[in-house]
Amino acid sequence: MLALVLLGLMNSLPAQEPLPGTGPLEPRTGRWHAWLDSPSGEIPFSIDLGRVPEGWVAYLNNGTERIRIEATHEDRTLRLHCSPYDSWIVAELTQGGVRMDGTWTLQRGEGEPRTMAFHASHGARPRFPGQGKTARSGPPLAGRWSVEFESSDAPAVAVFQEGPTSVSGTFLTTLGDYRFLEGTWEDGLLRLSCFDGAHAFLFQAQLDEEGNLGGVFQSGSHWTEVWAARRDENARLPDPFELTTLRPDATLAGCSFTTLSGEKQALDDRAFEGRALVVTLFGSWCPNCVDEARLLARLQRRYGPRGLQVIGLGFEQAGTPESQRARLQRFQDALDLPYLLLHAGTADKAAAARALPLLDEVLAFPTTLFIGADGTPRAVHTGFNGPATGPAHERLVDQFELLIEDLLPEGQGQ
Repeated sequence: MLALVLLGLMNSLPAQEPLPGTGPLEPRTGRWHAWLDSPSGEIPFSIDLGRVPEGWVAYLNNGTERIRIEATHEDRTLRLHCSPYDSWIVAELTQGGVRMDGTWTLQRGEGEPRTMAFHASHGARPRFPGQGKTARSGPPLAGRWSVEFESSDAPAVAVFQEGPTSVSGTFLTTLGDYRFLEGTWEDGLLRLSCFDGAHAFLFQAQLDEEGNLGGVFQSGSHWTEVWAARRDENARLPDPFELTTLRPDATLAGCSFTTLSGEKQALDDRAFEGRALVVTLFGSWCPNCVDEARLLARLQRRYGPRGLQVIGLGFEQAGTPESQRARLQRFQDALDLPYLLLHAGTADKAAAARALPLLDEVLAFPTTLFIGADGTPRAVHTGFNGPATGPAHERLVDQFELLIEDLLPEGQGQ
């Protein structure tokens, strides 16, 4: 009888709210201001988070770039998978779902992962603090700049665009570009950042009395170097079709790699006879390679019926052959690539040159080889100018298309 009375009293008591920091908590939808902690300061970017019928969806934003990523929520934890990379943000929600803190983890191969502290607060905010007075910050920044990085003797070019309250642009190098950068230009101080799931970049520079820029470049938590730039509207890079040389009398004979299912595949296989080939040396870990893969997928769909075969030779970060092939399969699935991927080895430029002896050396991933329907290698392209480079990317697409038209079997070109 006493037990029944106690049970009745308990049922009549008001429900207790979860203690602070306990119990389920959903994130607010909409724009989030996010940042990573780096040795050179915060690396800011923005995230759009929304509900869809199957759950959650998120986008990373850098300038005009929007990258859709996978989002899952459970209890008080939000997980963001930055596909196609082995890249995750795991954060705990607090403050009623308007704040989250956690860790960004990037796994490259099977070595020790790279990690950075992650934070975000709900609501749209400027990428960098300030008055947003870019248009009144003194000398115009927009245009081309000749750039020197402390770690390299190779030339680089910066291209900036200026808006009323922000700047955007990128850095072009012989290896590729530095993605969609966005930031501010205030009182002679330039700040630019980018986070795309594989790279976290922060560029900071001050304008000196002679009108030159000098500052620090931070990549993730592992790399810091000095850079300098001077305005030069004629700044150009070497022709990417002239950086890597085809060996005399080069052929595909003897070039054999492994399919993602573990079988051997020769590049001079009879299955490829009479087809124009575009062979790219790439890595699933490489954002410039991701940009090129999306273009090559479009070209395969457009020109495949007319005799084009694109082949990707994957050079992966450390791991077993099985784990490397599994990463390549995830890469192909994530980007819905309609062309053949082969496992070629570990990501080492010297080893890549040995694996494909048609080339005198391999300077960059990606490196892309164009072979005519008659089996004759015609051209090799080093690096890749992605969409962030604007006109440079458009010229590259035109060059690839013109080359392919010329390579197609007789009667299949325009």
